[in-house]
Amino acid sequence: MHTIELYDGPTFSSKRTLVEVLSLPPQGCNLGEMRKRIKIMDAIEAAEGKVDLEDADYELLKSAFLSFPFRLAHRDLVEIGKAFD
Repeated sequence: MHTIELYDGPTFSSKRTLVEVLSLPPQGCNLGEMRKRIKIMDAIEAAEGKVDLEDADYELLKSAFLSFPFRLAHRDLVEIGKAFD
């Protein structure tokens, strides 16, 4: 089990950013992968302040975030990424 503290920055928040990263896989995804991602998105959206994820869900989210091709550099994104350090 992993707990992620949700960051709420002046421009980007963990909730919105993590949900968007999961909903936009760069290479696309099949239905099985889509279901896994939606399960995590639902947990993030329902969370207040922090979200608890099973190991496999955490690893999927971590992989999705760390490999996501962001199109801008921003301090809030770096802060959100600290959840995976």
